[in-house]
Amino acid sequence: MIANYDALVSHGQTEVRRVALDIVEAVMRDAYPGKALRSMMQREGSIVRFGDREYDLSQYEHVYIIGVGKGAQSFVEVLADAVGDRLDGGIVVIKEGEPRADIERVRVIESDHPLPTSRSVAAAEAVAELADAAGPNDLVLTAVTGGATSLVLLPPEGLLLEDIMKVSSMLLKSGANIGEMNTVRRHLCQLKGGGLLSRIAPAENATFSMVTVPPWIIPWPDLCVADPTTFADAINILKVFEVWDGAPDAIKAYLERGAQGLERETLKTTEGIRTTLFNVLDPAALCEAGARKAEALGFKPMILSRYMEGEAKDVGIALAGLASEISLYGRPWEAPCALLIGGEVTVTVRGQAGVGGPNQEFVLGFAKALGSAENVAAVAIDTDGNDGSTDIAGGIVDGMTMRRALDMGVNVHAALRDHDSSSALTSLGDAVYTGPTGTNVLDFKVIVIGKGQEK
Repeated sequence: MIANYDALVSHGQTEVRRVALDIVEAVMRDAYPGKALRSMMQREGSIVRFGDREYDLSQYEHVYIIGVGKGAQSFVEVLADAVGDRLDGGIVVIKEGEPRADIERVRVIESDHPLPTSRSVAAAEAVAELADAAGPNDLVLTAVTGGATSLVLLPPEGLLLEDIMKVSSMLLKSGANIGEMNTVRRHLCQLKGGGLLSRIAPAENATFSMVTVPPWIIPWPDLCVADPTTFADAINILKVFEVWDGAPDAIKAYLERGAQGLERETLKTTEGIRTTLFNVLDPAALCEAGARKAEALGFKPMILSRYMEGEAKDVGIALAGLASEISLYGRPWEAPCALLIGGEVTVTVRGQAGVGGPNQEFVLGFAKALGSAENVAAVAIDTDGNDGSTDIAGGIVDGMTMRRALDMGVNVHAALRDHDSSSALTSLGDAVYTGPTGTNVLDFKVIVIGKGQEK
């Protein structure tokens, strides 16, 4: 799944780099959503079972499928196979560049990420039309995965797409975490904050998703669950992250009307709505898959966190300190070992910036703090194959990276200062490429600490 694997292990501390990349490969193969959903599905006659919940397809007048998100298409393929000829129609909205599947009776729509565009609006309108068509005797199966917040956007009446795009862009650079960004974005879209579920009702709904946010950041998937956040919360987030003053006047006026109760709030309860949520994959699955591979390769696995957050560079610096402690002093664990981390770090941008992403910035921060440590490598990737707005999945560094950077004239300090991590990593030959992966379960990082000096 790593397209440039051979190039990445052709330099530096090759043995630990190879181990780190092999762990990442194992994680990516195990994180395929369709595979996980198929393992929990059974079909017997007209009965379809997902785990311990069953649906008798003969009891529904129509069966529809709606999918939105990176990796949602593989869910939709399995769902369409499960219901077979009972499927009356469906839509799946995917990110541009994902391989398109040929699914009978399901329309595949390409849209944009990480910022919404006019294609996001067109896709949202198509999704809303199908949801509105569902009646009380129908079943709607929905697959909602990461990226849905950008791939579909149905602006409230009176708001312009361009204004919402501006706020979204400012939020991406603000340092706000995914939960904070989504609090704002769901109050600027008629499908988010449970809006899609409201349109599906009174039909019965089953939603299939992957856990792509920490459990304390609720709700998810926000197209099909109730939302405890408010317009006032959205305003506060924009002010805390210094986005409010630069936001378009129409956006500020709309949110202020909402805080005064003059605009429709997001869905606050699912009471009375027939809906069931199935979380098919979560970051634990990634970390556990990585742990199995590390152990098979002779490296003791340590899962540090499934949901690590923080400023990308600073998290990298902190974990480099931990790796150095293990390498030099054998504490808190002895080498050889592999540290496994799930979660999403962020980047705060002030002013102009270069090209990069949080995983790329993480590994550069790690490399800078690690220095010339022996037999240590770190890889960080976005599991969907695109770190930030780049076509780079992430990066890899080791204890020789800073020396190589000096020899090659690559200024790592400047790259971190200017948020230009992609340029530095590509110059070093350390940018990781996967292409579209068909999944999206947070980000994944692995730090490998070997034993003894490598020749």
